[in-house]
Amino acid sequence: IYSVSITDTNQMVLEWMTDGYAKITGSKPGETDWQENILKMVFPADQSLFSNHLKKARLGQKSKVEVRITAKNKEQRWLRDYIKPIFDHETGELIRLVGAMQDITERKWAEAALKESSKRYRLLAENSSDIITTLDTNLNFTYVSPAVRRVLGYQPEEVLNMTPEDIITPESYKVIMKEYASRMEKKRYGQMWLYDFREEIEIKRKDGSIVSVEYISTPLLDSDGQLIGFLTTARNITKRKEAEAALRLSE
Repeated sequence: IYSVSITDTNQMVLEWMTDGYAKITGSKPGETDWQENILKMVFPADQSLFSNHLKKARLGQKSKVEVRITAKNKEQRWLRDYIKPIFDHETGELIRLVGAMQDITERKWAEAALKESSKRYRLLAENSSDIITTLDTNLNFTYVSPAVRRVLGYQPEEVLNMTPEDIITPESYKVIMKEYASRMEKKRYGQMWLYDFREEIEIKRKDGSIVSVEYISTPLLDSDGQLIGFLTTARNITKRKEAEAALRLSE
């Protein structure tokens, strides 16, 4: 956290800062060249972003930006900077900027790793014989693997414009939604909700016939641990179910 005063000559002077801010930037109270020093730390490609961030704050608006810097210890870090303008109660003039600078390097690394992992997973999904989908928190499809063509007769693009209720039989859909409601209730009350849900359900082919599948639903989280959707897989077990039924009849 830091505070920058705006002088009568419209100069920005660093008033005070926390130890964490000083450790990252090497700044000291009383600096009159604070803006220039900070900009020197910012990566050249991000300097215009940070300059616009300061300009917005100087115009009296709250501002937030994420930029890369070379810290005092020469490490390259990602920072998120918030600035709130403070005005004189009597004159209404801008008198200082109060900021909060947060090191988000680890979060950025996690996002990059997740993105790379997603690319590898997408490659596997494209070549899997199982139907693999992702859904957002409102249960809208956001990805459907090519296997849906062979298993259900739909094009992936068709399913993206459908809902789970459109392709799951009514009885199976009740099971799925009951589990979804139970999971969300557990999440709301701080109970264990991060688990794989497995069930044998029935889904409908485009021609109206029924396919038995082994269904697995897994929560998807972002780098901050927040729920962003679900990953599902559906493996065709129709032949296995038919064989089990035939075995029972022969007994």
